[in-house]
Amino acid sequence: MRNLVRRFPSLSFFVLAFVVSWAVWVPLAADHFGVFRSRLPAAIVMLGRQLGTLGPAIAATIIARIADGRGGAKALWGLLGRWRVRWTWYAAAVLVFPALLILAALVYTLLPGAGPLPTVTPTIASLVVTAVILAISVVGEEVGW
Repeated sequence: MRNLVRRFPSLSFFVLAFVVSWAVWVPLAADHFGVFRSRLPAAIVMLGRQLGTLGPAIAATIIARIADGRGGAKALWGLLGRWRVRWTWYAAAVLVFPALLILAALVYTLLPGAGPLPTVTPTIASLVVTAVILAISVVGEEVGW
């Protein structure tokens, strides 16, 4: 196994990333389409969605560990702390997503026959939960891909 991973690290990573993610997401999809007799609780579904996004990070960590030992995995995760970009990129990272949401809402209101936009008043708890979910998703994706 170790020789296979060292010989084909990219292929090993892609296969493992998809296996890990889809091992979580396929049962969630089956539940969504009513394959099981009983439905999974909403909290389990939400947790499963988040765990699935960690698939690439889990795969990258495993492959780095197999290919380069403990130092490989440590070096991979150490890259999270190395951000050598200008402040404008930080501003873009924070502002682009909200700007796209506002743009999409404006375009929606211009569509003929568009109903009122669904709105929810945010609370501190909902903002914290959203931030945690986004952070988990970002780590799962960025470390892996």
